[in-house]
Amino acid sequence: MKKYILVGFFGLLSLTSCETSNESSQVVSKDELAKTDKENSVSISSDGYELMKQNCFVCHLEKRDRSKKSSMIAPPIERVQEHYKSSFTDKESFVLAVKNWIKSPSEEKILMPGAVRKFGMMPPLSLADEKLEKIAAALYDADFEKTAHGKRMFGKKLILNNGKKWKLNKLSMNKLRQTIENLKALDNNDISVYRQQGKEIFDAAKVFLLDKSYNENTLQQIQLFFHDIEDDMHHLMVVKNISEARKYQKILIQKFEEFNLFFE
Repeated sequence: MKKYILVGFFGLLSLTSCETSNESSQVVSKDELAKTDKENSVSISSDGYELMKQNCFVCHLEKRDRSKKSSMIAPPIERVQEHYKSSFTDKESFVLAVKNWIKSPSEEKILMPGAVRKFGMMPPLSLADEKLEKIAAALYDADFEKTAHGKRMFGKKLILNNGKKWKLNKLSMNKLRQTIENLKALDNNDISVYRQQGKEIFDAAKVFLLDKSYNENTLQQIQLFFHDIEDDMHHLMVVKNISEARKYQKILIQKFEEFNLFFE
């Protein structure tokens, strides 16, 4: 993980201020400045990162690593950040949501249904609110070097069930079909409407991924499809302009056409 640079910046600002107010002070060398920045890098954010290492990295990898796939017992922490930032874009709401999840994980709060289905519900952590808030703030601020995870999960592709479509829960399918129709009909200049549509798609996906009635083969195909639309769905949830919103609307409509070829 890249180190936090905010305190280094304020350290530089402080040094500049001192030089201005004291004409007799000497010019600070680059080496001295770098040393000072390093010393000042211990901040509330880095305190939070240390707490995250102590309490979260026991189960969560810091970054995706396919070589460790078989030993994973929880999703990588960078993926947790991605999912929460998609739903809680400002820091205050992000910190509150992460804190509430860590204190008391529950099905209604799930933002990573595929991970919960695979690894199970995480146990609550008995930490003081102050520590939980530091962890959540550090997670929000963390600048991970993004790792491309590709459009297909581990290179796999959707297949038919012995030449036939996979049969899914009728009520869930009806809900998803209505969501797809709403997506196709969407023509609005209000960004919030597109973001809400992204959340509706997520809610529909969550129903499928948490449905315990599917056998392993059916579930794998469901996971493959929703993994493929995951990034597009989350992008739609946080779009910043109409052009971007319509771009992801079009992409998702095209991908749901594929869904109809494999599921009924």
